[in-house]
Amino acid sequence: ELYTKDLCVRFATRSGDIPAVNHVSLAFSERQVTGIIGETGSGKSVLGLSFSLLQSNASVTGQIFLGERELTALSERELCTVRGREIALVAQNPATSLNPSRAGGTPD
Repeated sequence: ELYTKDLCVRFATRSGDIPAVNHVSLAFSERQVTGIIGETGSGKSVLGLSFSLLQSNASVTGQIFLGERELTALSERELCTVRGREIALVAQNPATSLNPSRAGGTPD
């Protein structure tokens, strides 16, 4: 099971910190496909990326658990053993992200 407790993600910019995800607590059940929907800019992608793939100017607070392991406490090397094997993200346009013939192409 993957779950978060009071997850917050902020991005450091020249203009100050920009909040992207605020105080999210949720759970994803094992062996169950779950989708997150929302308006453009609502934080869906940032939420998904916060589990282990955010860029360096992002700060994550709160807790993210995969089973008994807290992902925010893992080193980069430890996260590499988790990514793709135990956790993955399908981008917002799954029709193109799952179709290798369209890799790098323009979205519809």
